[in-house]
Amino acid sequence: MNSELLQVENLTTRFYTEDGVVNAVDGNSFKLQEAETMGIVGESGSGKTVTVLSIMRLIENPGRIEQGSILYRGEDLLEKSNREMRDLRGNEIGMVFQDSLSSLNPTYTIGGQISRVMKYHTNLPGRKRKERAVEILDKVGIPEPEKRATNYPHEFSGGMRQRALIAMAISCNPSILILDEPTTALDVTIEAQIFELVEDLKADVGMGTILITHDLAVVANSCDRVAIMYAGNIVEKAEIMALYDEPLHPYTIGLLNSIPDLDSRSKAELPSIPGEVPDLISLPEGCNFSPRCEYARDACTAANPPLEEKKPDRYAACIRVSEID
Repeated sequence: MNSELLQVENLTTRFYTEDGVVNAVDGNSFKLQEAETMGIVGESGSGKTVTVLSIMRLIENPGRIEQGSILYRGEDLLEKSNREMRDLRGNEIGMVFQDSLSSLNPTYTIGGQISRVMKYHTNLPGRKRKERAVEILDKVGIPEPEKRATNYPHEFSGGMRQRALIAMAISCNPSILILDEPTTALDVTIEAQIFELVEDLKADVGMGTILITHDLAVVANSCDRVAIMYAGNIVEKAEIMALYDEPLHPYTIGLLNSIPDLDSRSKAELPSIPGEVPDLISLPEGCNFSPRCEYARDACTAANPPLEEKKPDRYAACIRVSEID
């Protein structure tokens, strides 16, 4: 049985702006097991990235992590000092950010940047770090890794930069790898290669992986479980195939209906979810999704429903689950 790497409980992160309080992450809970990939899915502005930045303790002013706990192997990251968190980032928990070009330093070679990560977190001498950097570049599928280690970021394609970022993130053998929209702006062939690489790495070293994406189609073949986020809340959690077979929350149903069916010959217009994601400063009365929900009734405006177990290991934040076909 897999051991538990991460347990997030009642995580709440807010940003205090001149326009008001942004409820970016509002009381969310989830777990990550060893060698498991968990997807966090939702539209832009749903709170996905803020969730993982909170885990990494990278929330800056005017943001605050206001309550909750983030247990990594039983130790609460919110109680650790800044120095302890710097030691943990990259060493125990690695993260690949969305924009590969801005995430790499243009003045250092790719091999040099990987070596710098290891210099901070390991006792390897310089020669060994260089050798290890080449080994990791080879592991993530960079051709001619010894030569490519001397290249600068602008000499890499978008797909190769993503691989280089993954190489940096795994250079110290972390227990958890966080991927924030890792295939944005990449073509589908490179996207498939990136996810195949992550699967191979997970199998090799037993990493737990958190994948942030706006696309439910992406998580189908790469995740074991998935959490659906909307307006700062997790509104559904399930094993991936259970969610595809029987989505419980109206928002999840809308997301799944919006995925193109490549096998269909129909020319009918692709369904979409009406309306827009609400302003996180001024959320609607009751359920955050109710203004866009075709199943909403007067009772849905009374309160924002909590995430509850509706079926074995199936969680949804909706009071009408049993009535929705």
